[in-house]
Amino acid sequence: MVVFHGNAGAASDRIYYPLALETRGYRVVLAEYPGYGGRSGELSEDALIRDGRETARRVLAEFGEPLLVWGESLGAAVAAGVAADRTLPVAGVVLITPWDSLVNLAQRRYWYLPVDWLLRDRYESRLYLDAYHGPVAVLAAEQDEIIPSRHSQHLYDALHEPKRHWIFQRAGHNSWPVDPQAAWWDEVLKWFEVEVQPFSRQRTEEATMVREP
Repeated sequence: MVVFHGNAGAASDRIYYPLALETRGYRVVLAEYPGYGGRSGELSEDALIRDGRETARRVLAEFGEPLLVWGESLGAAVAAGVAADRTLPVAGVVLITPWDSLVNLAQRRYWYLPVDWLLRDRYESRLYLDAYHGPVAVLAAEQDEIIPSRHSQHLYDALHEPKRHWIFQRAGHNSWPVDPQAAWWDEVLKWFEVEVQPFSRQRTEEATMVREP
């Protein structure tokens, strides 16, 4: 499971991911972005997604399939960009507090500005995931003050099946339950595993057919 963190802090701050996921049988790679956590590099959409795809390729080369990606907030957009790469056999995606488009999010907040014209980085998660046909789990915070849950809903509505939507009741953007013992981890991962297995098997069969003379 390659995990892409949110805008604040660094990958090393997200210790709850390996604590929750490794105890449930997943190998976890906490990806760090260029310009974050002491890394040099450009802070841009192209740089983050390009680096995310390269991280996914290295993980795939070292550990093999299935390749799973998990993204939180900004990381959800990066995960969407990784999943959109058809050369990567992404078997499943989990998105926490995602937006549909950074442009849409910014336009609602700064309605008095020509956001569509001003923004360089657009992070069009909805468009990225239109190219992806595997299982996607979306988890939104009911009282999200940074990325209102309607943006997660808009993204979810546009996804291909199979998909599933959860809402953390009475939770904000930074107050959703990160406790590794929380029951939601098991619920989400149970659904995820049921959907990932047949999709991963189908991809393997399709790849085998392509290789056959």
